[in-house]
Amino acid sequence: MEHTIFIGCRKVVITNRFLEHFANDNGLFLKCKPESNFAKLLDFFEMMTSAKNLYLFSHDADSLFKHFSSIFHNVEAAGGLVENSSNQFLLIKRSGIWDLPKGKTEKGEKIETTAVREVSEECGIKLPKIESSIGNTLHIYTRDGKQFLKRTHWYKMKYTGSETPTPQQIEDITEAKWVSPEDIKGYMENTYSSVKLVLSEAGVV
Repeated sequence: MEHTIFIGCRKVVITNRFLEHFANDNGLFLKCKPESNFAKLLDFFEMMTSAKNLYLFSHDADSLFKHFSSIFHNVEAAGGLVENSSNQFLLIKRSGIWDLPKGKTEKGEKIETTAVREVSEECGIKLPKIESSIGNTLHIYTRDGKQFLKRTHWYKMKYTGSETPTPQQIEDITEAKWVSPEDIKGYMENTYSSVKLVLSEAGVV
């Protein structure tokens, strides 16, 4: 099993497939135990700007990830890759970076409900319909001096309405627009690695 956690444009990979990555990537490779000091490892990785990615190796990658994630405040979120009747996809621009609509799960809320609610709220459109699951992404961020590990559940969605998307400005979203598949790559020059992964997994790029 393998777990990929994004930190900006870099990533931490917790894996049991050491040789596969060692042969194909420029990164920092470490063998770890569950009792490892992950906070210090991440501080060291942050200073090692020459290392593209950090690979933490263990024969039991799931157990290692469980201990790794325990040092963070864990957050669940959901969002969608929404396609309209013209085969265009819905993108938002948040804090100057192109993204997909998503948001945190409210208490007692089903993850699928979160996904369609957040798309509707952030883009000002009626609730889209979930077609299938794309997968999950993980990323680390810092807010108010605390570190968070967010797991975002992604869904492929269909929208059949005719509303023009309206960005939810209170969430720092300045644009919400439909983009044709042939134009998506141009937007990917200014987006997150996790968004690129979602689009790749969905077969869009």
